[in-house]
Amino acid sequence: MKNKTFVFGSYQGLTVRQQAQTVQALVPTAAQRNGDFTGLRTTLIDPVDPVTQKPFTDAAGRPCVAGNIIATDCISPVAKKFLGFIPDSPTGTLVSLGSSPLDGHMFVTRGDWNQSSKHRIFGSFFYDHNSRSDPFNGGNIPNYISQSFVQDTRQVVVNDTYTFSPTLLNEATVSFLNTGSNQLQDKTIDPKDLGINMPQYLPGGAVTVDVASNFSVRSGFTRFFNHNWQFKDSLNLIRGRHSFKFGYEMLHTQFRQVFIGSPGFSFNGKRSGDPVADFMLGAFSSLSLDFGVRDTDTSTYWHAVYFQDEFKITPRFMLTYGVRWEPFQPWVEKNDRINTVVPGRQSKVVPDAPVGILFPGDGPRGLADADLNNFAPRIGFAWDVFGGGKTSVRGGYGVFYESINADSLAQENPPFAGFSSIYSGRIEDPYGSLGLTAPPVTTTAKFGCTKIAAYPGYDCPLFPLRSAGCSRTRRCERRTYNLSISPCSIS
Repeated sequence: MKNKTFVFGSYQGLTVRQQAQTVQALVPTAAQRNGDFTGLRTTLIDPVDPVTQKPFTDAAGRPCVAGNIIATDCISPVAKKFLGFIPDSPTGTLVSLGSSPLDGHMFVTRGDWNQSSKHRIFGSFFYDHNSRSDPFNGGNIPNYISQSFVQDTRQVVVNDTYTFSPTLLNEATVSFLNTGSNQLQDKTIDPKDLGINMPQYLPGGAVTVDVASNFSVRSGFTRFFNHNWQFKDSLNLIRGRHSFKFGYEMLHTQFRQVFIGSPGFSFNGKRSGDPVADFMLGAFSSLSLDFGVRDTDTSTYWHAVYFQDEFKITPRFMLTYGVRWEPFQPWVEKNDRINTVVPGRQSKVVPDAPVGILFPGDGPRGLADADLNNFAPRIGFAWDVFGGGKTSVRGGYGVFYESINADSLAQENPPFAGFSSIYSGRIEDPYGSLGLTAPPVTTTAKFGCTKIAAYPGYDCPLFPLRSAGCSRTRRCERRTYNLSISPCSIS
């Protein structure tokens, strides 16, 4: 094994503890926390209930807002809860310092075995782990919900190279790649613990509140996982003035995406004339939230076969030509929680769905047909114009097929998931204050549609129809041309 086996490795560590970032927020003053907005130049108005069309009143029937004063029993108990996360400031301006430490660890090792002058094998392992934290979580009030990002990559490669003769060489490679990215929240705050009559839609974290440009507390939740393995083999053959290359490649890739946005309340001042007063009254301008299952686990196989010839027609002119075959196999979802739109067709898999919404089983499992005629020819040339190696003309033409990303199936489609936006409600009971019912945390994965005469022609009690759709995805063909002239002079 002496002089035939070689092993090496390396490690790199990264620790970043830079100066803490400065973040500024405009927070309610002590007077505003008690409902006193007499210091404003703006004259506040009493918000109007969108259902009754009457102004807000206290328990005695008096207006909630009068003379820029909010009545004590009109101050939202939810606002009082949130004020516990928002520090006081005598000036109304809060300047916070928050560190965002970063730690990274990277390790690489490789081993080579020169079995003979004709046969060489090597293997390698790569590991990269990074983590960072953020006490603001995209907002400007620290420690409401702190978040950390953790990214992890691991790769193994094994390569075998065999020289059959001075003119024939084969190279085979097998590789495995796993990557992951996690956005983690340091705690979970149920909306009911804040006094909000609404389910906990997030697996972790809390609701987001934005009070115009004054202050915001935020949360979120995303996770990505990628598991791939690949095999490829290439054969190089030299015959006279020809250098032939043949090859095959197979890639199995799996991509899982877990994503659900934090329910977000916005207070913009349109209800009372001031965003902080809106907040103290619990009178939000809008609420947007995601619900249902947003856990998409997709996979596919990708194959490619190619042939290429580098033909040295003369000592000064090289012609390169070849063709590549890349059949398209659509992504499929592990749990078949995807759908598409084909106008006029009724689903047989989910017969209570509206006409035009189809699912795996109504057609191909990946919602698109395999495309087996993706042949991609290429041709190019290189011409040494004067034979001195100083001026060359090069040109080429090729057909290429763009790949379809896995997130093309990371859909938020009914009846598996949806989104909801409501306006001008009260934060204590966002949906009930508007005469609505909050969406479920998870759906029945059914529509329950029956035909009716009124628009849109269906009544779907198990899932609302006001949702976004999707379209079928296919690979796109792209053709490229190039021509370059490269004069070179030496002075």
